[in-house]
Amino acid sequence: MNKSKFITQIGKTIYKIRTEKNLSLHMVAKVAKISTNHLKNIENGNVDCHLRIIIRICDAMKINVRELFKEADKFS
Repeated sequence: MNKSKFITQIGKTIYKIRTEKNLSLHMVAKVAKISTNHLKNIENGNVDCHLRIIIRICDAMKINVRELFKEADKFS
């Protein structure tokens, strides 16, 4: 799998989980200590992000990072 496809899959999965849990973009971004624009760009696959940010996003959504990657793997 190429890098851009992986980034897109992670972003789609973050969006999917966030919306399934009825969490707002603003709330997740605030708890993860990133801007709403940055989170939106991550969800849209427009930016690379550090693993630390992914971990903070997962913490904000109260999921395990493994769960995120397992769910993202279903898109491949």
